[in-house]
Amino acid sequence: IQPYTINLGSNQIIPRLVLREAPVREVLSLLARASGVNIAFADNAAGPTPGNPTAPGTPPTTGADARISLDIENESAQDVFNYVLRISGLQASRNGRTIFVGRSLPNAARDVAMRSVRLNQVRANEAAGYLVILGAESATAATERTTEVVRIGAEQQQQGGGDAQVQAAPLTQTRTSERTVINPLRYDPKDSVPILRGLQIAVDQRTNTITLVGQRDLVALASEQLSRIDSRLRQVVVNVRVIDINLLQNDRLGTSFSFGVGGTRIVNTGGIGVINWSDRGAPYSTSLAPESVGFGPVSVPLSISGDVNGQNPNGFNIANDFLAQLQASVVNGNAKILTDPTLVVQEGQVANVELTEEVVGTVEAETEVSNGVSNTTFTIEKEKAGLVLGIQVDRIDDNGFVTLSVSPSLKVPVDRFGALED
Repeated sequence: IQPYTINLGSNQIIPRLVLREAPVREVLSLLARASGVNIAFADNAAGPTPGNPTAPGTPPTTGADARISLDIENESAQDVFNYVLRISGLQASRNGRTIFVGRSLPNAARDVAMRSVRLNQVRANEAAGYLVILGAESATAATERTTEVVRIGAEQQQQGGGDAQVQAAPLTQTRTSERTVINPLRYDPKDSVPILRGLQIAVDQRTNTITLVGQRDLVALASEQLSRIDSRLRQVVVNVRVIDINLLQNDRLGTSFSFGVGGTRIVNTGGIGVINWSDRGAPYSTSLAPESVGFGPVSVPLSISGDVNGQNPNGFNIANDFLAQLQASVVNGNAKILTDPTLVVQEGQVANVELTEEVVGTVEAETEVSNGVSNTTFTIEKEKAGLVLGIQVDRIDDNGFVTLSVSPSLKVPVDRFGALED
C-alpha cells in the first residue's frame, strides 16, 4: 500500500530546513515556489474536520492553518511537500503547473477514477461487504411497500317521512404504495484507520458487477483486492464404495490368511488370493486377521503410519490390509458392492449418497362415529429407509491436503408396525 503522491516535476534538493511551529499553508507555498509550480488553497483547507470539531479560540491541529515543525537535511522538495500533506491531513491534486490543496477537494479538482469490475466467482454484494469493512462506502436499494386504509366518506339515509335518520357505514378504500429505500453501508472501526476511506461502491446484482468511484490509487487498490477474492473454490473428486459384507460365513473364513512384505499385501480367503503392490508400505507389517473383521475390537499400536517416505519399522499399513481384505471378500462372494459413485465436491459443500427406498413410516387412524356407524380413516406417511452417507469437504489447502468428514446414517424397518429404527 503506497500513499498518494503529488509529483512536483522537480529534482530540487533542500540542503537544510529547520522550522518551528510554522503554518502549513506557508510551508507548502515555500516548497511549491522552490519547485517552480503554483499552488491554490480551497476555502475548506483550514479548520476542523466535520467529525472532530475544535473549540473556539483553539488553534487547529490539522489543515492548512495548522502548524508544523520540520528538521530536514538533504531531502527533495517533492518528498517534503508530500510529507507535509500527509501529516496535515490535506488532499492535493495537480492540474498542469498548479496544485490544488484542500481538506475535501471537489471531484472537479481531484484525480477521480471510475471502474466497473465484473466478478465471476464471488457474488457482488458479498464482495461489496468485504470492501466496506476495509473502509469503502456503499448502499443497498430495497423496495418498501406501504398499505393504508383511507376513509372516503359517510352517507345518511332518510327512512319514512319522519325525522329519523340512519347512519350508514363509512366507505373505506385500501391503497398500496411502493417506494425505493436506500440503506447506507459504512463501517467505522474504533482503533484502526480504514484504508479505503473515500471510495464509493455501487453494486449491480443483475450483471454481478461492482463499480468503484474514488481517487485513482484507491480504485487500483480495491480492484487488486477484488481480483484476489474472485477465485474459484477448490474441488475434490471422492470415490465412495458401499459394500455389504456377510459376516456370518465363518466356515469360509477359517482357511483365510493375510500378510505383508514391504509395500506388498497378500490376502487369501476361501481359495481366492489377492495381491496388492504399493511403494508406501513399511519394511514389515502386521495385518488384520480376517476372522477379526467385524467381530470385536482390534488392538492398534500408537504408530500406525510411516514417515513422509513411508518407512517406519514401528508401524504398519492398516488401510492397505483392510482394503485387500475387502477386495478378497468381494471376489469370494462374501460381500458385494452396492454402489460405487464418484463425487465432485466443492470446498465447503456437502454431497450425499443415498441408498434408500420409501417405506411406511407412520400410520395414524382417525375414527368417526355417526348414527351408530363408525368410519375409520388412515393417514400414511412414508419415510426413506436405507443408508444416507454425507461427505462434507471442510478445507483443501494449497498443498493438496483435504480435510473432510463422513457422516453415515442408517434407517431400517423393524418388526413393529409403522416404525423405523436408526
